[in-house]
Amino acid sequence: MRRRTVTLPTGLVEAIEARVAGGEYSSKSDVVQDGLEHFLADDSTLESWLKDVIVPRCRNRAAHPSTLIEAEEILDRVKRRSAAKRE
Repeated sequence: MRRRTVTLPTGLVEAIEARVAGGEYSSKSDVVQDGLEHFLADDSTLESWLKDVIVPRCRNRAAHPSTLIEAEEILDRVKRRSAAKRE
């Protein structure tokens, strides 16, 4: 491992120190390492979801514009369903 120095906002420093003080982690480095690993995993998951799910759906919609629904129509549907649930 290599050592690095970073500058963090006070709130993040306090959160890191609280996790160590609470016994969740044995060191501040462990907190930061775990957080970065989770961030990278989430980022990779998001990128895969966008590439594998969202992009194909957008391409499909572009190829079949007659299947598109205007935003106002969607909002109207949501409002009607919400009103029906309240009745």
